[in-house]
Amino acid sequence: MANTFLTADNVARTASAIVGQDMNLSALIHRDLEASFSAGKGNVVKVRVPGAVVANTRGIYDTATPLTSDEIAEQSIDVTLTDHAYNNVVLSEGDLDLEIADYARQVLRPQATAIVKFVERAVATAMQATPENTALAYARLRRRPSPRCAKSFVTRVSPLTPRSSPL
Repeated sequence: MANTFLTADNVARTASAIVGQDMNLSALIHRDLEASFSAGKGNVVKVRVPGAVVANTRGIYDTATPLTSDEIAEQSIDVTLTDHAYNNVVLSEGDLDLEIADYARQVLRPQATAIVKFVERAVATAMQATPENTALAYARLRRRPSPRCAKSFVTRVSPLTPRSSPL
């Protein structure tokens, strides 16, 4: 009768600890908008993309050249939740009372691992589908970022892309 005292809170706490240990690519995703997805708000959230400007320069002793001004234009992108990842295992009373000695190891870990693999694959697919030269169009952008800057960013992010991942 090892599993008599299982509660939903205990199971959820244990499963979230298991899931948290296995997140790799998913840990790179910003979760600051997750509170926007809640009951009564629907499945679409507008993600604000902050405006961007470039730095201007002038000579250190130059007092004649006027400073240039830029404009900032913010954009937003709609993000829609479409899928709910889950795993449901049917266990009999005999399984619970006689066969399962360690519920977390025998049931929760395989379930949590299945969810983690699903999420990791979804993140990897999204990362691979994003072109390396993706750029947002900003209003009145006077200078384009240098290719060296973009290449540096891609070089730093490339080791994180799971092209050879076993997932």
